[in-house]
Amino acid sequence: MFDEALPNSFVLYKPKDIVAGDFYWMEQRDGKVLVAAADCTGHGVPGAMVSVICNNGLNRSVREHGLTVPGEILDKTREIVVQEFEKSEEVVKDGMDIGLCALHPSLDGRRKLEFSGAYNGL
Repeated sequence: MFDEALPNSFVLYKPKDIVAGDFYWMEQRDGKVLVAAADCTGHGVPGAMVSVICNNGLNRSVREHGLTVPGEILDKTREIVVQEFEKSEEVVKDGMDIGLCALHPSLDGRRKLEFSGAYNGL
């Protein structure tokens, strides 16, 4: 999917452990390529569980709610994640730092980059 949407690109992913709280995410919608790099603040299994919930929140924000603006995606994802954690009887102390880019197509071969981040800069 990366090769098709972003030729001559690569992903460098070197987690500390097999089960990790960091993840990357990509989706295409309405001609835009959406790419995120996320760091869930927990480690090991707790961090991985937060990653799964956050990844699901990103997917739902784009696929179910049709969002393509990075700030709106992050706002909706936060809302979804908070709702999921409210269902748990355990106190969740972990969170997620994330940077999300939207690459817009263009007619002249140059793409416009739109960015939003939560504790992660561009």
